[in-house]
Amino acid sequence: MFQVVNHGVPSSLLDEVVSEATRLFALPAPVKNRALRTPEGATGYGVARISPFFAQLMWHEGFTIMGSPASHARLLWPDDYQHFCGVMEKYQEKVKALAHNLFQLLLNYISLSSPAAAAAVEFDGALQLNSYPPCPSPSQTIGLAPHTDTLFLTILHQSSPGLQLFDPAGLRWSAVDHVPGALTVNVGDLLHVLSNGKFRTARHRVVVMSDTNQRVSMACFYGPPVESVVTPVVSPDDGAPAVYRSVGVKEFLNLKALHLDEALDFIRLNN
Repeated sequence: MFQVVNHGVPSSLLDEVVSEATRLFALPAPVKNRALRTPEGATGYGVARISPFFAQLMWHEGFTIMGSPASHARLLWPDDYQHFCGVMEKYQEKVKALAHNLFQLLLNYISLSSPAAAAAVEFDGALQLNSYPPCPSPSQTIGLAPHTDTLFLTILHQSSPGLQLFDPAGLRWSAVDHVPGALTVNVGDLLHVLSNGKFRTARHRVVVMSDTNQRVSMACFYGPPVESVVTPVVSPDDGAPAVYRSVGVKEFLNLKALHLDEALDFIRLNN
């Protein structure tokens, strides 16, 4: 996990996307439920997808966007949905350009050849808006339970502190500094596989920080198309064998849906 400044996403756009996300989550519950994500659907309003794995309810609500949010936005603001859509579409465009640049740098680091790199950066994305409402007992709940992200990269903008990263060496959680204007980037499972473990998937969580302030965040997830296959890049220079077998993205998504953070164990090779 690392943070990026001078990233090319205007501060005015960051402010706008926070404002529009706040406006969405401030709507009455019956209105938000008009855009409720269906069990089979990928977009819309709803609880965290990892919720079924945890007995404790999370102090969180979310709204998922892939491309244009117009179909759901019309249900929320029948006469005034265009501004929300414009802001979210522009934000996705800017952050995707940043993701391409960052991903190319990471591919260069693991010496992935140019033709393969060019193909690999053609990835799909989704924007997840998150809200952590004011909580009467912050110490008694969790905003978002510990987990890793599934795809290559997650690029996060948060309005206030709350994100924590697990340090596997020290076996402890550490708060991620909230640097105004910076975007936080973390490695997901499939980049962990692609890099043969050089870039470690980041286990993280969100804690509820205050009982008076709403916290919102915007997470952009980027990964390969669902029909593609991810194969570990093994460098002949370091002599390290492949840690994981090749895996289809659809297969890994299914493993993650069944096993959450244990999904990587199912594709690990016995070296």
